[in-house]
Amino acid sequence: MKPQTIQRGFTLVEILTVVMILAITAAVVMPYLGSRDDIKVSAAARVLMSDLMYAQNRAAATQQMQYVLFTGLTNPTGYTLYGKLPAAGNADMLVHPVSLNPYIVRLGAGGTQSMADVAVAQVNFDGKAGLAFDSLGAPWSCDAAGNRAELTNGSIQLTSRDGRVRMTLRVEPFTGELSIQ
Repeated sequence: MKPQTIQRGFTLVEILTVVMILAITAAVVMPYLGSRDDIKVSAAARVLMSDLMYAQNRAAATQQMQYVLFTGLTNPTGYTLYGKLPAAGNADMLVHPVSLNPYIVRLGAGGTQSMADVAVAQVNFDGKAGLAFDSLGAPWSCDAAGNRAELTNGSIQLTSRDGRVRMTLRVEPFTGELSIQ
């Protein structure tokens, strides 16, 4: 005669204990999954970098100066791409090649998609709030009035809403090479 084996399962109390532990763990972890500020700042930096590259490439293709103007130095909330500056009397705001809307990018509360939770902490183009690219793609610092000089130091610092995550986009003088740090 074969010995009889007794199969045991889990009791209701054991199953409920495991479910409670998983629920408490999920409640602790979930808030951190929804607020990935590092990913949001990184995405915004890549969008900004691609917009600057677009202006730089357009300058070389059209053989005309192209401009990227931030709304201000102290509290920038966005930037606009121009073919000709408003101060010249005949502003030529670029049209976004995908959305076909004016090339205006807003950050922070009025921002769109990846830019809503990101702010510009600092713009530094030799003390000016704008960047221009010449027909060779070389960067120049500029202001809204059209005053420009060869760029010697160019950077834009992006930050998360709470200020804990920061990324800096650098524009190299003479070459216009763009990098994110």
